Amino acid sequence: MKKALIILPVLALAACDKPTSTVELSCGQAYHNLDTMVSAKTYDDKAVIKINGGEEITLARVKSDSASSVFWEKYRYDGVIPGTDEPVIFKFVLDKTNGTAIAYSMAIGKNPGWSCDVRSVFHGKYEKPSKEKICSRSIYSMIWVESDKDAKPDSPKKLVIKGTYIGDIVSGNVDDFIIPQEDVSAIFKNWDYDHMYNNAKACYKPDEIKEEKDACEVLDRLNAYIAEKRNALKDASKK
Repeated sequence: MKKALIILPVLALAACDKPTSTVELSCGQAYHNLDTMVSAKTYDDKAVIKINGGEEITLARVKSDSASSVFWEKYRYDGVIPGTDEPVIFKFVLDKTNGTAIAYSMAIGKNPGWSCDVRSVFHGKYEKPSKEKICSRSIYSMIWVESDKDAKPDSPKKLVIKGTYIGDIVSGNVDDFIIPQEDVSAIFKNWDYDHMYNNAKACYKPDEIKEEKDACEVLDRLNAYIAEKRNALKDASKK
């Protein structure tokens, strides 16, 4: 598959007509020697594309069929090829940490699985989060609170690290790891439990995560702690 040819400059006469992104792509289906040139302009409510230099096709923005996460959000636009009933679906993923559109993909007619991977700056309604906000989000993508079924009655729920962060190829699958209270105190220091609990619960609602000035320091300690636990698992697997 060819790489994207060029990222075009955004030109607009009026603010209301200004695209959120403009890009020219070379798309194709996996395992097929087939390239399709796609020019695309996306807006808040629609996308306008041209396939192989043909006439413009206007696609309506629809709610994504996949939930957004702490770090990315999916954009989807649907329509049909003019004069036919052949559907067209155009998608891309927005990297929330830097406002970059990534992983473009298409489905034309009954042929899904077209990929058009390229990075392109997103000019839509986006404000780059601060370094501290990104660190805060990173922390709460790694941890959550103990489930209701595991928590002891009348006791505060414990903080848990996702097993995917502790495990690796050597050790295989690892259960979610409960952080002992003394380690919580060492990692998070002056962060109170209610704050951590509420932020962990808001993990999949990134705008609700409270930004902390020392979040990047906490993230460094958390990453070091996870690395230590992973190394311990590796050593144990060698015995």
